[in-house]
Amino acid sequence: MSSDTRIVVVALAELRSLLEEAVRSSVSQEKRDEWVDARGSGIGRRLFLQLGREGAFPIFKRGRSFVAKRSDVDAYIERQRVEVEPTLKPEPPKPRPLAGHDPIAAALAAGRLHVVKKPP
Repeated sequence: MSSDTRIVVVALAELRSLLEEAVRSSVSQEKRDEWVDARGSGIGRRLFLQLGREGAFPIFKRGRSFVAKRSDVDAYIERQRVEVEPTLKPEPPKPRPLAGHDPIAAALAAGRLHVVKKPP
């Protein structure tokens, strides 16, 4: 062995995480430098061209088609993200005070009992 050769011993889980991190950073770097045309943009051909003409992201003519950087298209899509607020459930109606203590009327008012068919 030469003097600058080293053997490093790591656990399998650590080696796996190091490899995943290296691959992830490599893929994300390639993705940033990737150029896409209107068909490969993921937002549709017409919308891609319309947004490019409006200046939402820079587009360039390459041959007979227009292209843009994948990172610019992704950044535009991310800016359009809308936070959805959770919907609140309406509170059930409060029972109305009834005259007397009729249990059937109280159950009807509380919503525990329903009239299926009204008498003629």
